[in-house]
Amino acid sequence: VPHSATKYLVIDGQQRLTTLSILLAALRDQAFNLGLVNFSKSIETNEIFFLNRKGDELTKIIPRLRDRDSLFGILRKTPSIETTSLINQSYK
Repeated sequence: VPHSATKYLVIDGQQRLTTLSILLAALRDQAFNLGLVNFSKSIETNEIFFLNRKGDELTKIIPRLRDRDSLFGILRKTPSIETTSLINQSYK
């Protein structure tokens, strides 16, 4: 269904999915900084988020509670101030 996504609990591969999401966010942001706005938006809407029926952007990955704020901040372009987070360090 184009406007919804089935949710799955990933037991193996969580770290790889999180790393890929961080990489895509960094690529999106660097593309935007280089003036490649359409490419940046394409990464955001096709790879990082999906749109629900209301048009709201929902993340494709929801990490464990400990890492959630850091990852969501990066994905939503509002990185956390906490620089000790491994997720924030990976993004930088």
